[in-house]
Amino acid sequence: MPAVSRDEFEIVKQLLASAARHAESANRQSEQNATQIAQNAGQIKQNTEQINQLGKRIDEFVFQFNHIIVQPQQRIDRLDARVDRVVVFTVRDEQLRIISARKAIERERQRYEAGI
Repeated sequence: MPAVSRDEFEIVKQLLASAARHAESANRQSEQNATQIAQNAGQIKQNTEQINQLGKRIDEFVFQFNHIIVQPQQRIDRLDARVDRVVVFTVRDEQLRIISARKAIERERQRYEAGI
C-alpha cells in the first residue's frame, strides 16, 4: 500500500474539517428550521383561533342583522299586504255604497215621477 504524504494527509484533514463545519452548519440550520416550523405552527394555531372567533362574531352579526333589519322588513311587507287588502275592501265597499245610493236615488226619482 502506498504511503500517504504529509501534504495529502493535510488535504484530507482540511477536507474532513470542512465537511465537519458544513455538517455543523447544516445541523444549526436544521435546528433553526425546526424552531421556525414550531413558531409557525404556533402562529397558525393562534390565527386559526382568531379566525374561529371572527367566524363566531360574523355569525352573531348576521343573526343580529336578520333580527334588526330583515325581520322588521318582513313585518312591514306583511303589513303592506294587509293594508293593500284593507284598501281594496274599503274601495269595494265604497263602490257598493255608491251603487246602492244611486239605485236608491233612481228608485226615489221613479217614485217621484210616478207620483206626479
